[in-house]
Amino acid sequence: MASLGSQVGPEAVPLRPICSLTIAVCTGIWFYLWNYDVNIEKFGYQYTKVVRDKEIWRIVSASYAHVHPLHLVFNMASLWNAGSMEEHFGSLVYAHVHP
Repeated sequence: MASLGSQVGPEAVPLRPICSLTIAVCTGIWFYLWNYDVNIEKFGYQYTKVVRDKEIWRIVSASYAHVHPLHLVFNMASLWNAGSMEEHFGSLVYAHVHP
């Protein structure tokens, strides 16, 4: 088993497939939202829309959306650092722990 934090650069991508895929999806969603100037209120989490209007999908979509580039960068850096758990414990355990 690898030690926590053993790989940090691009060589770690194959060792962290779930983490890498999540980062790619979040970055792709951010690019789409940023490029097409999509209003956050169309997909973001809003309590009244989730509870009253039963738009449950907003709970998931809000988790993957990042409005500002710095928000994206810091969240993806944190996710990459947490990805060392995937490298250490394996993708199945990481997928179970990381929603």
